[in-house]
Amino acid sequence: MKRKTAYLFLDWYMTINELIKNKEVNKDSFQLFTDALESLKKELGCEINLIILSGTSQNSAMQAFLTLNNVFKESQSNVFKGFAYEYGGFFIRPNGTIKKYYNNPTSLNNINELCKKYRLSQYQGCKLYYSFKFKQVDEQALNFVDECKETFKDKDFEFFNDEYGSGLDIKNRDLNKHEFVSKYLKNKKIDILIFGGDSAQDEIMFEKSNFQNKYFLGFKEFTSMKDNYFLSSQKNIWGIIDDLRALTMRLKNNKIFESEI
Repeated sequence: MKRKTAYLFLDWYMTINELIKNKEVNKDSFQLFTDALESLKKELGCEINLIILSGTSQNSAMQAFLTLNNVFKESQSNVFKGFAYEYGGFFIRPNGTIKKYYNNPTSLNNINELCKKYRLSQYQGCKLYYSFKFKQVDEQALNFVDECKETFKDKDFEFFNDEYGSGLDIKNRDLNKHEFVSKYLKNKKIDILIFGGDSAQDEIMFEKSNFQNKYFLGFKEFTSMKDNYFLSSQKNIWGIIDDLRALTMRLKNNKIFESEI
């Protein structure tokens, strides 16, 4: 049997970020996560390449990367291949070096006037897009979001409001996770693609991928079931572990990995 190669692209916040709490790895969830990855790898004869993607800044991404990279090394697992941040504009390789995948920083005319009007300032940790953090999502914050959308119609907007914070990211439309995945996978051997996340942009990675053997891992509270979707009723890393187990069982029962000898 020919050995298969799988690429697993997982969103960070609201998807698997609870692998880390208080800058330390949650040992229970990490063990279950790696067990699920090993089941997919060993039982189905598949090499797993795990890449994490996020819209976060370099500082936040590097903190998470260093913690994860160390614990994967300690567990003698080689599945972790790096951390993409700023929506895939940059990528932290396993050796800690950074590769730039996007070269056109977002430009917004008149954004300074809007900031003065709403008494907001840009978060300075990002290089490729504009990020604004809200202390609370009140009427002023929502009006700012609406006016930005009306003013910058050629841009993409990522509004977030969850337990990890609230704010608005404004970026060029071609600065997105799908574009990163396409560039990263260029000229690579692929037998299976797996995507996971909680947002529309995460689903777009799946929907736009022109590949037959692809699967999406997500959560019932965020999306609706479609073909090749696995949606857990649990949250965050626990839900992804649940989805990985279900995916492994599906592929094993369907004997998809035995299609080539």
